[in-house]
Amino acid sequence: MRPTATLVLVAWLVGGLLLTLQPAHPFPGQVVDDNGVLFHTIQIYLNNLGSWFWIRNALGNLCLLFPPGLLGPIALSALDRWWRIALLALVHSVAIEITQLWSRTAPPTSTT
Repeated sequence: MRPTATLVLVAWLVGGLLLTLQPAHPFPGQVVDDNGVLFHTIQIYLNNLGSWFWIRNALGNLCLLFPPGLLGPIALSALDRWWRIALLALVHSVAIEITQLWSRTAPPTSTT
């Protein structure tokens, strides 16, 4: 069970990281900007409960971090405490945010 859980967990974490690099397509008039304000995005979600784009983003964020909480203790015996799982979720979330920020600020590559 442990090797399977480890494989699924690693695939989920890497796949989720790659999935978050896909471009966002909000409705016209909705702007997706980088922000450095802690928890600001949660306020955006709450202000746009009628928008499928923002609901999908909120649900996607929850689904992205939910499996590590379930599979973490099975896959890695070191994740036997709730705070270690929370730390893994935090590190994964920060890695996603840094990767997204880096990918948007990276200079365009030449295709010539």
